[in-house]
This record gives sequence, C-alpha cells and structure tokens, in this order.
Amino acid sequence: MEIEVWMENDVELSNLLSEEDGWESSGTTWSWNGKEWMIKVGEPWAPEDEDVPDEIREVMPYAHLLMEWSLSPATAPEEAREVLLQAAQDVAAACGGIVYDPVEAVVYVPAELDA
Repeated sequence: MEIEVWMENDVELSNLLSEEDGWESSGTTWSWNGKEWMIKVGEPWAPEDEDVPDEIREVMPYAHLLMEWSLSPATAPEEAREVLLQAAQDVAAACGGIVYDPVEAVVYVPAELDA
C-alpha cells in the first residue's frame, strides 16, 4: 500500500516523527516496524508540475512537494493500514498538507484544513 502526503511548504520529518514513538531514522528515510510489517516514509521532494495529480490540484492548487509513504508487505493486516493512514494524516495536519491514495484516487483532508 502506498500513500502520498502533498504540501506547499517543505518540512523536516525529524520535527514530526519521533524516535520516542517508535520511528527510526536512516538517512532520508524513516521507518516504523510493526509485528510483521513496516511503514517507510521519505523526505519531501518536488516532482514535475505535470506529475501533480488533478485530485491534488483541486484541493491544494499550490502543492508542489511530495512525501511518499509505503507499507509492506502487501498482505499487511488492516491494523497496519490504519496505522499508515493515521500517521500520514497526522503529518499532513502538522505541516498543512493533504493525504492522497493514488490507487483509489482519494484525497484525505485533515480536519484543520477542512474547517
């Protein structure tokens, strides 16, 4: 499962993900290990403008930074999927971003942005 966090302003993951909460840093990648699954997230990067999905542009027209999240293995339990989505939503809310599921083409707007 892959999830994307799109944002307008750069952010340091070290300010949002805590080793005290179980996150581990390895250079530009952070990971969180479940019992038999793992979440990985990379630092934000800037894709080409034409690569920003229309669904993102409709909600956040100036989004130009992407943070990619992944969950492995593909057979991870539903609990792991919920942890992934909640962590991505928490980071998105903290940095003024939005969460996008590219497979389902669904945008999750944190409550702080939706108000």
